[in-house]
Amino acid sequence: MRAQETRWSADTQLRQYWRCWDGETMVFLPKSGETHCLNALAASVLQRLGECAMTASELSALLQNEGGDAPNSQEIDALLRQFDELGLISPLA
Repeated sequence: MRAQETRWSADTQLRQYWRCWDGETMVFLPKSGETHCLNALAASVLQRLGECAMTASELSALLQNEGGDAPNSQEIDALLRQFDELGLISPLA
């Protein structure tokens, strides 16, 4: 892990606002009143961040270890930035 990397966390209560249909996950964010549609990768990352705070590198390594067509760390960084802008995750101090 690089020293400057941010650890990200999702609100554990966010999971109660999830609904899954046909491979897509819908997440309602009460504080903004917005609903977001997540693909399988985004839902997996958000779920993991609700379980344990992680950096982009940690998430990338975890997904690489699971096999399949895992995203690289730049793709994870972009997803985390988008989640942050939407208010779905928060940086830890």
